[in-house]
Amino acid sequence: ADDLARRLLRIGMWSTLGTLVLTGSLWRAFTVMMVMACPCATVLSAQTAVSAAMSAAAKRGILIKGGRYLEEVGKAEIVCFDKTGTLTANEPRIEAILNFSDLCENELLRWAYSAEMHNHHPLAQAIKKEASSREIDPISHVVCDFTLGKGVRAVIGEHVIRLGSRRYFTEAKISTAKVMHAVKPLQERGLTVIFLAKDKEVLAAFGFANEPRPDAAATVAALYRSGVEKVVLITGDAENTARELCAQLGIGECHAAVLPEQKGEIVAALKAEGKRVIMVGDGINDALALAEADIGIALSAAGADVAIEAADIALVKDDLADILYVRNLSRQTINVARQNFWLATSTNLGGAAAGALGLLSPVAAGLIHIVHTLGVLGNSSRLLGGEVLRSSKEQEG
Repeated sequence: ADDLARRLLRIGMWSTLGTLVLTGSLWRAFTVMMVMACPCATVLSAQTAVSAAMSAAAKRGILIKGGRYLEEVGKAEIVCFDKTGTLTANEPRIEAILNFSDLCENELLRWAYSAEMHNHHPLAQAIKKEASSREIDPISHVVCDFTLGKGVRAVIGEHVIRLGSRRYFTEAKISTAKVMHAVKPLQERGLTVIFLAKDKEVLAAFGFANEPRPDAAATVAALYRSGVEKVVLITGDAENTARELCAQLGIGECHAAVLPEQKGEIVAALKAEGKRVIMVGDGINDALALAEADIGIALSAAGADVAIEAADIALVKDDLADILYVRNLSRQTINVARQNFWLATSTNLGGAAAGALGLLSPVAAGLIHIVHTLGVLGNSSRLLGGEVLRSSKEQEG
């Protein structure tokens, strides 16, 4: 818009001088100058469209950090999703507890709750919820270390409590080989499994059910219909769990059991294919991938602050359908901006030509200058209406 405005301003100056030289008429030259003197409508063509679109999005609970992100989100060919809290519900539940010790379930939950009491991950919240429902109180402690995408280590009294993935336990030199035969059925059911250990002894395995969001499958299908070439799942969960979800939702590519830094690497590899990539996530584990993607979209109602900060677009209501809405909004914004450019440019050039030919007076030229600016504002204001919302609902259907 700025480049076009500068070009039009130069064209206006030369048109005014040319009219004066060729016709010798100050009247005609002044008329041309009145039309071309200030390219307000051209400058406003994109700005008003973007402002109207961002206002409409904000009213729906979608916060967009800049016009560039609004423009790019409608052009993306690849959409990547995190799993837990993004494609699945924010509140997973404990579906099974495998006890490998002589402790009762409530005692196992007490150790797990104590280790996770400062953690905001959805699986930690599920442990807290189950423990609270059984009126189990955590044991306070001072030392607590979180390893992103792996697990947590807490020193409680004289004991070191670990809660996390099999990979996390392997790195801590704690073997889970003896219990894997019991855990395998949980993984085959698509449950997310984490282990509990006290010192070097594996006490239990927790199986968590992560139900897909009700609108997840419809959103994935609608993304394909909107022109997305590939939908990708990138998750730290086990292979069986991730692939079962992909089958349920119709997701074509799956990357399972990946660490947070690997998520960013996968997104970078997809970008290297020459495609625009959207990453959708909600947790601290997704922050690197959100920052690496062309467009990062954070589900912010229960999302981590660092994920929201790293993202370019925040969905306040955690509604996956808002991804479709913002893609439609992006495309309509570009269309409106182009219409505005044509309106501004055609009236500028047409008015200048009419003024040079003596068909317009300076007063009429001034009116053209004002009216086409109002036309641009009026055209952009259409984005404040409900057309985009109806379009996104049609794609969901």
